Amino acid sequence: MLNVMGVNCSYIQNICLYGYSLCVCIVCVLICSVNVCILHYVLLGYAFVSKALFVLGNFNKGYQIPIAKKAVIMGLVIGEAALQFFIVKFFFI
Repeated sequence: MLNVMGVNCSYIQNICLYGYSLCVCIVCVLICSVNVCILHYVLLGYAFVSKALFVLGNFNKGYQIPIAKKAVIMGLVIGEAALQFFIVKFFFI
């Protein structure tokens, strides 16, 4: 999808970027085994906000993206992180 938007990156680069960004999420989900509801929200919120910031930071530094398309990519990344937050919270924890 990023190639359609004019971002010059390979499929492997995208997989690696999203893989590294999920490391924090995996650790936070494991810590969520402690059964404290507010802790779940705080940890998952931190995990998915840091994931979105990591991905957006790397897109801004590593690739030449036109300004008009940056807003669309930012919306997609933030929406995807929010969707993952709610899926993990309501279906798995």
